[in-house]
Amino acid sequence: MTVQHLEGSGTDVDLAVRTKSFFDASVKFTYNFKIFNRVNLSVSAGVSNIFNSYQNDFDSGSNRDSGYIYGPALPRCINAGVTLNI
Repeated sequence: MTVQHLEGSGTDVDLAVRTKSFFDASVKFTYNFKIFNRVNLSVSAGVSNIFNSYQNDFDSGSNRDSGYIYGPALPRCINAGVTLNI
């Protein structure tokens, strides 16, 4: 993808930067337990951004280009959850 990188902390002139390719995949597993007749317990676990596709060249400092952001919003994240339905 081509992204605009404006003059600032990362460059001396405005540039059109060709970024590396990325692939964002996530997976989540859920298992439901039936407790008694009316109570359900769900246990889940998952991984977001499995391949850790994440921008590694953010600008920093007071002159940074805050619009120079591309790719997935978060790095790899592991999550778990429990839900009780009565």
